[in-house]
Amino acid sequence: MAGLDASVRGPRVLLAEPDEATRAIAREALQQQGFLILEAADGEEALALVRRRQPALVLADAELPGLDGLALCERIRREPALQATPFIVLAAMDDVESVRRGYDLGATDVIRKPVHWLILMHRVRAVLQSLVNQDALRRSRERLASLQRMARVAVWEYALPDGPIYGSEELRRLFGIASEEGSVTPELLLGRVHPEEREQARATVEQHLREGKALSLDARLALPDGSERFVHAQAEVVADAAGRPARISGTVQEITERKRAEEQVRFLADHDSLTGLTNRRSFVERLEQALASAKRHDRLAVLLFLDLDNFKRINDTLGHSVGDQLLQGVAERLVQCTRETDYVARNEAPLERAVSRLGGDEFTMLLSEVASTDDAARVASRIIDVLREPFRIGRHELIVGASIGLTVYPLDGDDVETLLRNADTAMYQAKDKGKNNYQFFTSAMNATASKRMAMERKLRKALEAEALQLCYQPQVDLRTGRITGVEALLRWQDPELGIVSPAEFIPLAEETGLIVSIGEWVLRQACRQQAAWSSSGLPPVRMAVNLSPLHLKHEALVQYVIRTLWDTGADARQVEIEITENAFMQGQDAAVTVLQELKRVGVSVALDDFGTGYSSLSYLKRFPVDAVKIDRSFVRDIAVDSDDAAITSAIISIAKDLRLRVIAEGVETQAQSRFLGERGCDEMQGYLFSPPVTAHAVADLLTRGS
Repeated sequence: MAGLDASVRGPRVLLAEPDEATRAIAREALQQQGFLILEAADGEEALALVRRRQPALVLADAELPGLDGLALCERIRREPALQATPFIVLAAMDDVESVRRGYDLGATDVIRKPVHWLILMHRVRAVLQSLVNQDALRRSRERLASLQRMARVAVWEYALPDGPIYGSEELRRLFGIASEEGSVTPELLLGRVHPEEREQARATVEQHLREGKALSLDARLALPDGSERFVHAQAEVVADAAGRPARISGTVQEITERKRAEEQVRFLADHDSLTGLTNRRSFVERLEQALASAKRHDRLAVLLFLDLDNFKRINDTLGHSVGDQLLQGVAERLVQCTRETDYVARNEAPLERAVSRLGGDEFTMLLSEVASTDDAARVASRIIDVLREPFRIGRHELIVGASIGLTVYPLDGDDVETLLRNADTAMYQAKDKGKNNYQFFTSAMNATASKRMAMERKLRKALEAEALQLCYQPQVDLRTGRITGVEALLRWQDPELGIVSPAEFIPLAEETGLIVSIGEWVLRQACRQQAAWSSSGLPPVRMAVNLSPLHLKHEALVQYVIRTLWDTGADARQVEIEITENAFMQGQDAAVTVLQELKRVGVSVALDDFGTGYSSLSYLKRFPVDAVKIDRSFVRDIAVDSDDAAITSAIISIAKDLRLRVIAEGVETQAQSRFLGERGCDEMQGYLFSPPVTAHAVADLLTRGS
């Protein structure tokens, strides 16, 4: 406090006394005790000194001229900066009225005259020490209150059986109790507990009181402003000398942030972080509950397994950010089209938990209360209709369908694993039937699924045993008719399955990831054959090899190509990598880097199936390609369909402007050949010249020269 500087020069004391001789005696006595003295002969002078110097204590005669000592005390007590200053009034022995008024006006003490100066000195020291102690106590309380606010902890004590609750200010803040609400009582605190938990909290407290045990309780508070807060209360019962409960002492700490974090952890454990739908683990648990309920009540339960059509193409072409937003949009629509009965345990689970995201673009839906399979069919139809509407994401308008497989409990299985497996099988059947439709599981589908698994095993064995074969389809210069290159095409003839169509096993290889190993095998075999033709003296011929979209994501692709060229002795200038348009668009920056590295090696790059994906013709100038292959779907009707003719002409024109070589696929008639030649197409590939043939047949064609 101001004026308390005893450690350096001693406290300042203002002596307001009209008699000069008395001031001298008092000054000497005070100075001998180490005080610094300020002197004033009248009240106005004293007030000015108090305001300016802020002494540690004021010692004033009640009979000061002008502004007397009592009026001076009253004036000081009115000013906030001075009102805590200790004030001792010196009053005449018989002036009882001054004594009474002094205390009424806030004087710290009133000393009767004549003054015993030694006693007065001790009194002054006691007052100042009390002031120091009070200031230390105030600071301690402020620090404690500050720590409680920071820790959000309140301390309290309750005198049994019906005394008030004494608590820190933090207790009122935690429970949202305003000062005008009066004293803190047990009922007032319990009244702040959320109505859903109030009676349970009351019962817990009463039980601990009866048993005399320590209390530990988490409670959710409903505050007057409408907000909620979580607190943790701890208390213990303190007994009196007779062993009877006398009071309860405890603490209350806010744990809202911890509770929210725990809720978030629980939510993330049960939900998909992207869509907010329940995840696989949670869905399996709820499906088990639904099956148990269906068994008890002898009713049906239907599981829908949904996989988006064309999602991979959209995700790869436009990026994962757009793909994620699309998945969120799909989730919202799925939730909107479910009925209130389409979930497990209605008293526990909200509506959206009927729908789950298992991962990727796979969703499941549980219909736990259906009267017949017709109800499930209507839900599946509704989903297909809802998802058929375009999604607007940024500047993109996207259309994505869905293939849905349905299984019925107990007809198709009586456990979670069987139902999920059969629903997945039915979903693949829906895809095989053209996508964007639904299929109920049938026992015949298991045979199809088994065949698919058997084909995968055989394909793996064929790759390991190098039992796959390559054939080659020539690419011909439209002007000269000479062979300029060949495209290596994969064929598979299994001893049991016979000739397996590429349209059947290539998608399977893509799905299983085998396509990477197969592509590497094809590249090595093709390069080996190109080198063999060259070493036998045949005219140089370009070898075109298809790579899967997965190859562009393979970090070691460029190194593998270099190593293959070195091992086989193939001429890099006579090797061309064909990449489909959609594969080329996956991770554009990374794809550009890979293709540029291949071109530095000497390998050329062709963009296959151009015009069938999402890219624009203007993208051609951005990517390091040497050639464009016009898809056979445009070539087939160019002689009779004006739209196909216009598209093909446009592709050729733009490609030529960009100095790219143009190859047309699927050329089967002279009319197609003439049209392409007239438009400036460089090369053609198709049955008009030759179907895919063996390496020996290619050698014969190269020998003849055309």
